Amino acid sequence: MYHKIVVVKQSDFMDFFVPVPSESHRCLPRRDVFHGLRIFQNESQMYHDIPSRLNKKKRGCHGYTIVATLHKGDNAVSSTLAPDCGFYPADHAPATDKKQPYGRTDWSYLEIPVECKRDPSVDPFEKNVPCGEPLSEGRKSCLRQILSDSELLFLNQHRMFHFLILFLGHYARILRIDRSGIFATERFDYVKEEDKLTDFLWQYSCLSPEQRGHDPTVERIDPAHHLAKAMREKVAEAKRNARPDAGPAADTDAQPTDGEARFAEANAHPANAAAHGHATDVPTETPEDEDGDDEVLPEPQLASDDGSYIADLFDASLDEKRPWWRLEVHDELTGTIQSFVAGKPHFLAAGVQGRGTRGYVALPLKSDGTLGDCFVYLKDAWRVNHPTIQKEGTTLKHLNDNGVRYIPTLLCHGDLPSQVTESPERWKQLHPGNTPCPLKEHQHYRIVVKEVGKPLSHFKNSSQLVIALFHCVLAHQDAFELAGFIHRDISAGNILLYYNEETGFWQGILTDWELAQDVTKTEVRQTSRTGTWQFMSANVQDKPTRVVVIPDELESIFHVLIFYGVRFLRHNLDNKSVGRFLHDYFDDYWTDSEGTRCGAAKRYTVMSGTIDLIPYNHERTAYNRILQFIWPSLTSPEDTARDAPDFSHPLNDLINTLLAWFQAHYTYVKPVPRQPAVVDHPTCAVSTVTSSEDPRRRGSRARSQLHRAQAHGTDSPHNSSNNPSAISATETAHAPGSTLNVQTAPSQQVTDATGKADLAHNLHTHHPMACLLYDSLKTVYWPKDDKVEDKRPKKRLAPKSDPVPSGTWYPPRTSRRMWMSRDTSFAPGCSLSSSRWRRNPARILRTRERRKRAVTRSIQVTSRHTKTSG
Repeated sequence: MYHKIVVVKQSDFMDFFVPVPSESHRCLPRRDVFHGLRIFQNESQMYHDIPSRLNKKKRGCHGYTIVATLHKGDNAVSSTLAPDCGFYPADHAPATDKKQPYGRTDWSYLEIPVECKRDPSVDPFEKNVPCGEPLSEGRKSCLRQILSDSELLFLNQHRMFHFLILFLGHYARILRIDRSGIFATERFDYVKEEDKLTDFLWQYSCLSPEQRGHDPTVERIDPAHHLAKAMREKVAEAKRNARPDAGPAADTDAQPTDGEARFAEANAHPANAAAHGHATDVPTETPEDEDGDDEVLPEPQLASDDGSYIADLFDASLDEKRPWWRLEVHDELTGTIQSFVAGKPHFLAAGVQGRGTRGYVALPLKSDGTLGDCFVYLKDAWRVNHPTIQKEGTTLKHLNDNGVRYIPTLLCHGDLPSQVTESPERWKQLHPGNTPCPLKEHQHYRIVVKEVGKPLSHFKNSSQLVIALFHCVLAHQDAFELAGFIHRDISAGNILLYYNEETGFWQGILTDWELAQDVTKTEVRQTSRTGTWQFMSANVQDKPTRVVVIPDELESIFHVLIFYGVRFLRHNLDNKSVGRFLHDYFDDYWTDSEGTRCGAAKRYTVMSGTIDLIPYNHERTAYNRILQFIWPSLTSPEDTARDAPDFSHPLNDLINTLLAWFQAHYTYVKPVPRQPAVVDHPTCAVSTVTSSEDPRRRGSRARSQLHRAQAHGTDSPHNSSNNPSAISATETAHAPGSTLNVQTAPSQQVTDATGKADLAHNLHTHHPMACLLYDSLKTVYWPKDDKVEDKRPKKRLAPKSDPVPSGTWYPPRTSRRMWMSRDTSFAPGCSLSSSRWRRNPARILRTRERRKRAVTRSIQVTSRHTKTSG
């Protein structure tokens, strides 16, 4: 919440957010609620005294009951966190008695969370702190608890905003939290000035549900309602239609067993590919855990091998413990209000600040009250409300109209009326003039698309993963060349798997186009980063105001490949170090005087052209210096076999080639006017183009030549009639083979300027990378069953609490203390949390700059060592 916290006077807070009730509600609260309140010796006394006094008749919040719920999380959600106390509607308050004075949290009905701290010194809203962020660890911990309560409340209810009360001994603050930021009152003594608290509670109880933050376009469906019964009947009918010949066991999970049975069909070696391997066979995938860092719901286990997985997803959302919803979409295409029904969300984005995206597998609700037949995907988000940022639905319609492939099909979309975050407007009233507002305005928005996909983490094997990424490249290429748009937020969560019933194959689709930008427009839209931190290119991470270009997007796709490869495939990285590697490569960052920068591991990878494993592998051998993927073997299925690993997996050549391109891209600094060199290829040749030509026309021209080459070219070694796949069934724009300056091994380092320019030129358009992926899929044998259990630790590293600049992205949940190791070649750092350092900010900045220079020198030395050893 860097620069997102605003402390105001109590009177201003009440005027802004809690209007005075009408005359009909003139029943003033009593003023002796906290008279004679004892000095608290511990927080347990607060849990008893505060609720007991506020729950007395004619006191506090009329119609609501405050219940202490500490240490008792909601059984209906995966999180065990619970607020210290909470206000609930009287008829939905958690049960308590003398033996059980503490109730169990119910996030779906919680009205106002309450946090109790005995020591006022942990107040997270310090005075004279420009950014509004606490500095001491105790204050930071208190703020994290507040944000955790707020996050869980937003996740389990449809709220535009909510209030929270923070008790600090005999002091208190009242907070209002929305997707833009936090408004907090000045700290007051509620024993001596109890009218500030009791007046707030009284006025709050007189507000309408909408004034209390409840979304009026959403209605909770009672489990006994006829709509709930119709939803159950519809999913049962969909399952019967999808699997007409299946018996009673058709709806059960089909999980492969561990050990040797999992590798019964694995390919022992590429030489045996005729019997065991495949080039592009794409069966359905094994159910895995949740996808991406932003997702907070566990993925349902899917047993289907075809499109019936959609019915399974909808069935999994009908959880009796969680609320079901009727949601409205104010469609801008037709000017009508369309309704949909859904169970619990299929996807939930973590965090308080920002878009708060959630997704539902839904069914349309007709005007006569009956349900439609086709499942759809409904996305609910708080988009950034800026005149130069298009709505995602508007962008999708433009892309659909221009024939862009492998993207969702728009059905309806629109803003919800009168649902704009209020905090930015109130901040401007407090700061008149031309001072830029640090709070971004967000507009509540819903969009419905035809395709219902599932996370990319459910891929069956490595070839299906590469196929999905290949389709992502094609989607991005079409959007850029045919419609003039660039995505700007490619991440693991925005690439889905979708079963195409027309072709009968799985394909990838590129979703989440809300941050897409029209490349034909020149105005600057935002002054901060856009995208998901973990998958941003190193250049974008280092330069917050950088305009995202094609090489950045292709690098994001590469990072997605590494992310899922390390998690789900066999490799020479020690399994115990996978969590640490994922943290260092994807979550880590450096902080300097100007903000956050790319972590050392990712920067070293793109600068050196290798993924160094020396800091992570405890046993150093010739096999585990750099990351390599292992071909599965029948004789040694366990990942611990390191004596003679088979590194013939096709991902190694693919990744080494891409790394050579990225290394050239980052190290080739001074481009010179030239004619790009062209390497002969027996299948396809692309003519040279001048660097002054428009890049979109350059890519379109290359694709046209590729069409002609395909018409006269030869077949791939694996003819589509013998190896049916999603590639052979759906791709006509890219023939096997292309003009590529391929670097296939780290030992073949290119040092001359011309060679680097040739390699870097492969990232200027989509065509080379698309051809590289296509050729790899069609001309190389891939293992059929090389996916293993997720190696990412269930327990992540502790959240990083250092403040970071605001932006469209959110600070990654990463470790506060960077890993320290004598083996690492990219100079670890250490925590600066001691009081001695906090008292001297200038010293902190000097130390960070010194460490940053040390990292740069280490990278240069290691890069020279790698070249010499190669």
